[in-house]
Amino acid sequence: MKTLTLTREERIETLFLKAEEIFQKSLVLTQRGIAHGHANFAAHVKTFRAEVKPLDAIYSGKEDHTKSVAEIDIDFDPFEWTDPEKTESEYRKQLIETDRYISYLNYLIELDKPFLLKAIGGAA
Repeated sequence: MKTLTLTREERIETLFLKAEEIFQKSLVLTQRGIAHGHANFAAHVKTFRAEVKPLDAIYSGKEDHTKSVAEIDIDFDPFEWTDPEKTESEYRKQLIETDRYISYLNYLIELDKPFLLKAIGGAA
């Protein structure tokens, strides 16, 4: 059986679509008061970073701030630096990571209740 191989452009487009979905779901989490969904696209280096923090996260202080409960980094074009044999495995790895992250966002959205520090054993 022949395996379908995507072009570099198709892989990048797929990852952009995944990042768009993550960004959209991060907005939903924040807008509905479920959690703090952070998302950032750095166009100059073609990377995307997202994270989720509890609704009552602490942001002040170097040691007192609340750590992320989930985070992801997507490199949209790692393929130009890797040899052809590693390209497919790197792409598949990023797909697995993005799908896992999206599943977690969906889980929080479906719960539809505030995600607080006490849910992870912290105190506000």
